[in-house]
Amino acid sequence: MKAGELKRLLSKAGARFEEAGGHTKILLAGKTSFIPRHAAKDLGSLANEIAKELGTTLADLRKKGK
Repeated sequence: MKAGELKRLLSKAGARFEEAGGHTKILLAGKTSFIPRHAAKDLGSLANEIAKELGTTLADLRKKGK
């Protein structure tokens, strides 16, 4: 999954974003995580870790995005 795709899914789930240095800070349901700013870069397993830090899963984010 690319960083841009993850940001779109998180946005549809109600996440807020703040620019922080070379990364973007993600705020969702009182939890915080960071994502690299490289929208075209493939995140690999980092996407799962970010979702887990935010208290969700990629599968749940995909369901909310539909």
